[in-house]
Order: sequence, then C-alpha cells, then structure tokens
Amino acid sequence: MTASDSTPDTTAASTSDTTPDTTVVATTADPPVDDARSVVAFVDPASIAGWSNVDDTVMGGVSSSTTSWEEGRLVFAGELSLENNGGFTSVRGPVDPSIGTTIADAAALSVDAEGDGRTYVVQLRTVDESLYISSLTSVDGVAQRYELPLAGFEPVTRFLEPSPGTPPLDASAVVQIAIYLLDKQEGGFRLAVGGISATGISATG
Repeated sequence: MTASDSTPDTTAASTSDTTPDTTVVATTADPPVDDARSVVAFVDPASIAGWSNVDDTVMGGVSSSTTSWEEGRLVFAGELSLENNGGFTSVRGPVDPSIGTTIADAAALSVDAEGDGRTYVVQLRTVDESLYISSLTSVDGVAQRYELPLAGFEPVTRFLEPSPGTPPLDASAVVQIAIYLLDKQEGGFRLAVGGISATGISATG
C-alpha cells in the first residue's frame, strides 16, 4: 500500500491533545533565514499539481475543501462540519521521496502562511507509512512564518491518536506532507501557504 492509497486520518483526536505548541518566528515580510532550504514552493499554478483534498465525506461526513493557487500561494479553503460524525478536511501533497533528502539534516520546518485564527495540523508521512504531526495556530489575516521543530513532531495512528510504540521521526524517511483542519469548530476556513522550508540545517548538511 502506498501513502496515497491509505485510508484517511479521522477526527477522533483533538489537536490540542496530540500536538505541541509551535513558535511564530517572523512575519513573511522579514528576510529569510540564511540556512533555509525550500521543501515546497508554490511559484506558479502548476506547482499545486498533485496536491489533493481528502475530507470526512469518505466516512459519511459533509465537510468540504478545495485547493487553488493564488499569487504564489496554495490556498486550502472550505467548510468544516461536525454533522454525521464528521469534522475533518485535509490537503495532501504528492508522494515525493526527495522531501526526506531535503529535510534530513534540518532542525525544523518553517511554514509561511496566512490563516484565519484557526489551528492547523501539519502531518509528515514516512516511507514505512508512519505518521507524525505538529500544529500551528494561524493569525487571522496576517502572513506569518511558523517554525515547527522536527523533534517536536509526535507519532500518531491513522486516527491521529498518540502512537507511543512508534520510534521518533526520522526526517530522512519523510515522503509526504499534508495539512489538516480538525479543530471541532464548524464554519468556513482559509489557509494560504506560500511555502515550506527546512531550517536550522546542520553545518555538515
């Protein structure tokens, strides 16, 4: 089974129960850090090819989301609903083994994004189908750079519940990035992501 064939993660877990806090390190108007290495950039409409939405409709829910390109950003937007035991939406990037090579010697992922005040979950999937998550709480209408330390990504099951028997994240094995909304707050949402970078790269990298 490949990552793209796996069953969707559900909303059984609360983001506040399973993910650590993240740190806003800069506004996107500030210059980039010197040791940043691009992991994902949305420079043109073609750059969102392969990103796809998976929502709770696969389990009978009625939430909906779309992915579009707008002025150098991937826009993940839609409507979250808790009806029919639903409550999650997601956008997933393509399976790409080069992600692990890019981030293997980094300390963190930096996400440049403009959100709506809601908390989003960033999920990393490894080649052996293990899942790891961290979260960012966006600032409504403000473009920010959010730093997610790779050591802070927590192992979870496909239901986003803690998976204590899973080894810590091996960044070199990451093959896919996804973004989820499952904050149990009904209503519209919008997260515009300008890019994701690896930061804190070691001197030997």
